[in-house]
Amino acid sequence: MSWARTVALAFLASFGTWGRSWAAAPPPPKKAPPTREDLAAEKAKVAQTVQRLKQQALAAQEQELTRLNRAAESTLTSLRAKLPPPAQSRLGPTVKLGQLPPNWRVLAARGTRDIPNLPRIERLDPTAGVVGKELTLHGSHFGAAQGGVNLHIADLTVVCPVTKWEDAKIVITIPDGLEGVVGELPKDARLWVNPPTPGIATTALQVGPNPAHYYPTISRVYGPAIVPGQLYVFEGFNFLQAKEGAVEFRLPSQGATYTCSIHQWLDRLLSVKLPGNIQGVPAEKGVLTVRNHLGMETTRPVTFQPLMDVEVLAASKRLDFNRGKGREQIVLHDLRLQNTWSVVDAESDPVPPTAWDLRWETRPARGGSDCRCVLSGSAPGIEYVTITCYVRITGPKGMDYRR
Repeated sequence: MSWARTVALAFLASFGTWGRSWAAAPPPPKKAPPTREDLAAEKAKVAQTVQRLKQQALAAQEQELTRLNRAAESTLTSLRAKLPPPAQSRLGPTVKLGQLPPNWRVLAARGTRDIPNLPRIERLDPTAGVVGKELTLHGSHFGAAQGGVNLHIADLTVVCPVTKWEDAKIVITIPDGLEGVVGELPKDARLWVNPPTPGIATTALQVGPNPAHYYPTISRVYGPAIVPGQLYVFEGFNFLQAKEGAVEFRLPSQGATYTCSIHQWLDRLLSVKLPGNIQGVPAEKGVLTVRNHLGMETTRPVTFQPLMDVEVLAASKRLDFNRGKGREQIVLHDLRLQNTWSVVDAESDPVPPTAWDLRWETRPARGGSDCRCVLSGSAPGIEYVTITCYVRITGPKGMDYRR
């Protein structure tokens, strides 16, 4: 027998032995279908996973809000350190200084209203003086010829220009140059009328700032948007720090105006917070209004960013494969999201075999967005397996993603 024939016979013999052993191999045991208890346990596991994923997402959002608030606090501290010192009281160059009578203290304490035939001031119109504005003094015995009127304020005595003089009425102007002396809040003062006839009339009053000189301006905002409950910082002029004003935020589409809480109020720097309970409002452009204590206000368009909510949607599919079954596609989610809700990510549990892959995609749709989660692949040798797909979505608090 030749060498080649010997090798061929040996190969055929070994092949026959392998073929017989393969044919005789028993099939793998089949996995029994899940029982009712198995299904209940799977359902409970899915609910726990949904809750865990949602809590993780909400905790991450809370950490981000905390980080943003700390960043705003840091910005506020840095800006506050760079502010110039408050302006010192100063008298305008056009103001003329006057003189008080020698016995002005006695006259101020006793008054002249009860002395017959001496000039006296009955009332003022308006009741308080305003820098740069006219003030009318009503009284009697001022005389027909014009005299002078002095104003004593903040240890200064200045001459008030007279625009009209009658025996029973005098019209004066509070000098503009007193703006730096009066400042942001009304100050106590005293008027002295010196007619050409014998006698002096005096009365106490308050002199306040001219609101028209203090229009506020917002020059810069810090942060891309204003968020409920989050610190919002902006710079400007004439906010007036002697007394707080008010900050409001209006959402035109909602017809709603919200009052912001004041965190810091300085003449050139403000930090405020929107109420933290604003819900049911999507992101949009709003109007921020700053009003100082004199009633002057300014506005600026600002983007409103709502507080975001998180939902975790779960969809399970029990796969029943026969040996050698080909590649399949299984749609686990087919969502249409409304009210600006959007998909964050998706994952599956358990992780599919290497022959499987999970794909999720979003497509813009009219009135919302579509999201499909598709599991595709093949699983030879697997007969029963339940795969759950979890989709994390986010959207404005108080707005339903389904309508």
